[in-house]
Order: sequence, then C-alpha cells, then structure tokens
Amino acid sequence: MNELIRLTLIIGLASAIGGCATTKSASAPAPKEVSTKYTKRLKVASTNDATFKRQCPTEREVKAGTTWQDVVAMANACVKASNWLQVENLGNHLAKTEILGPWGVYYLSLAALERKEFTRSLWMVEAALKKAPSIGLFYYQRGRVLWAMNEVDAAVAAFEESLRLDSKNTEAHFFVGQIYLKDLDFKRAAEHLEVAVKEDRKNPVALDGLSYCYSKLGKFEEAVELLETAMGVLPRRLDLRMRQALILEV
Repeated sequence: MNELIRLTLIIGLASAIGGCATTKSASAPAPKEVSTKYTKRLKVASTNDATFKRQCPTEREVKAGTTWQDVVAMANACVKASNWLQVENLGNHLAKTEILGPWGVYYLSLAALERKEFTRSLWMVEAALKKAPSIGLFYYQRGRVLWAMNEVDAAVAAFEESLRLDSKNTEAHFFVGQIYLKDLDFKRAAEHLEVAVKEDRKNPVALDGLSYCYSKLGKFEEAVELLETAMGVLPRRLDLRMRQALILEV
C-alpha cells in the first residue's frame, strides 16, 4: 500500500501555472483550447520537490474568490497527505466550478482508486483525457487503474503513452521499470529504473531493482555500487548483503 500511495504523488503543480484566466466564454471552447487553458505551463513533479509547500486545508468549504489554480494546489497537498476525503471534496468543487477543466475529474479518479472503486475511477480519468488528451499524467493514472483491475496489457500501453507524452514522469518510469523487471526484461527495466534512481537515490526499491538488472546484464561493478547505496538506506536488509556477496564472488 505504501508503494501505491507513493505512486499517487506525481501531480501537476499548481505553483507552475501562470497567466491562465478562468473567464468562461459564451460558447464552449474547442478541446485544444480547453486543454491549453487548464494545463498551460503545468509540469509533472514529485511531491518531494522543494516547491511543493501547500498545506491540505481542514475546511470543507472553499473560500469565495479562490482560483482553480489554488484549489489544484490544495488538492495536490491533500494527495501528499493521503487525505482522500478532502481530495474528493476538492475534486467535486473543481468539477462543479470549472466544468470544462480536467482537474476535478482527475482528483475524483484518484480518490475513487484509493477506495478500490475501479470502474468509477476509470470513468473519471477517461473524462479527464477527453478534456485534455495530451497530458501524460492522465494516461499514467489510467494505467494505474487498469493495473489495479488486472488489465495488464492495457495498463502497460497507458504507461507507455504517458511516457511518450511526458518522458520526465519519474514515477511512471519507476512503475514501468518494475513491470518489465517482473517480466524478466532486464534491459528495458534498467532503462526505466535508471531514470527513477537518477531522480531519487534514496528509493531502495528502485536501487534494488536496478542493481538486479545490472547483475543480469553483466554490469557487476554498477550492481555492487547500487547495492551499497541501497544498504545505506536500509542497513538491516540482509538479502541485499547476500546478493552483493554473490555478485562479488562472480
């Protein structure tokens, strides 16, 4: 469950949004215009990012005059805090006040997934994709839902599309790397896990997985180095020490 929670933490930081007016026109904008309006200058970032400073609000009511960008920032903070009730509350607010925007249904998808309401979660994220079809983050969420539903092939396809649209989605690389590792595709797993390790040298799962890939690919020195780093994070993991000893023996 901790890994699943960690994987929900990749979100579009509202602090990266600027100059996006929320004035609604009389006629509905074209899909491309909607996508630009509600996602312009958004970037994917982990909640470990130093710019992630918002607090999850305790009040259920959103104050009058609060911009949708600020509501997104608050929802992000609630995701980080695993406060899924408030994530759903803010998602509902966005879905009602910014009907054309994709973020309300996106947060509702996150909350539904945590409750294991997979059909609802999938419907919500697909609604987000209809509003903003070029955002890799939404394909990533779709992949997570499909994975939870044991739709493995469709999930992998969604993850790959997510990375095609946004190659900097570190958590997506981490997830896909673990999938390929499970399939014993060590070369492709290593390609994705390398991105995850570069971003976070304290992620023991990524370090362990990448070291295993390297050992299978004959990169023994790199494997030993990664295991030493992993043991620095988890010094009580005897299996890591044993695997390091086996590699050194080889």
